[in-house]
Amino acid sequence: MPRKRHSADQIINKLREAEVELGRGQPLKAVCRKLAITEQTYYRWRKEYGGLRLDQAKRLRELQKENSRLKGLVADQALDISILKEVAKGQLLSPQRRREAVKRVQKKLGVSERRTCRVLDQARSTQRRAPCVADDEPRLRDCIIAFACTYGRYGYRRATEVLRRNGWRVNHKRIERIWRQEGLKVPKKQPKRARLWLNDGSCFRLRPEYKNHVWAYDFVFARTHDGRPLRMLTVFAAVATSDPPQTPGVGSISPAFAVTFLQ
Repeated sequence: MPRKRHSADQIINKLREAEVELGRGQPLKAVCRKLAITEQTYYRWRKEYGGLRLDQAKRLRELQKENSRLKGLVADQALDISILKEVAKGQLLSPQRRREAVKRVQKKLGVSERRTCRVLDQARSTQRRAPCVADDEPRLRDCIIAFACTYGRYGYRRATEVLRRNGWRVNHKRIERIWRQEGLKVPKKQPKRARLWLNDGSCFRLRPEYKNHVWAYDFVFARTHDGRPLRMLTVFAAVATSDPPQTPGVGSISPAFAVTFLQ
């Protein structure tokens, strides 16, 4: 015999009838038999609904429904946050990356495709569309990689022009897609700087060939014993190896010469 589910109003009415019969001196077993319930059910109902009126039972039922609805909303929101955290590690800029992200979320979190696509703002038609790969795609990809290795300063637009000259009938969008899939980029142009060394690490400097040919200067910063800053300009003449050694103090210069030299 299938179990009958009672509403809150029916439970309260039966509890009132049980209280009336028990007040008349009827045993609990007879009262439960009359109400078509077991003693365990009677005690359980009395524990849950004992002392409630009909309006209170109705309010309790409404609160239970609202609690269930809020729990569902919180669970849905937590699941959406989990989906977003799962795909937050990378940027979903292309349809292929979005397809892979949807599949990864479905596999890891066990959610449906419809829900994952809704959270990630991915159309289900786009998700289910099988990409069509042309027959000449691998050969074109090899040509683009070879071009990028040969001409490192050229981008996909220049690569499109060169491939068209070589007989390829392609547009710049296809070349750009393959270019991005392979992770090809044009390196940033470094600013030109005056330096004293070559690419191989060797250094070249102007060597003195005669007296007063090369002069060098530098600013020296120091502090006195009481902490005041001290700045000094040191100027000296580079001496060639073939010049005879000079006596200290002989090669000193005047302040006027130093100012003229700096100007």
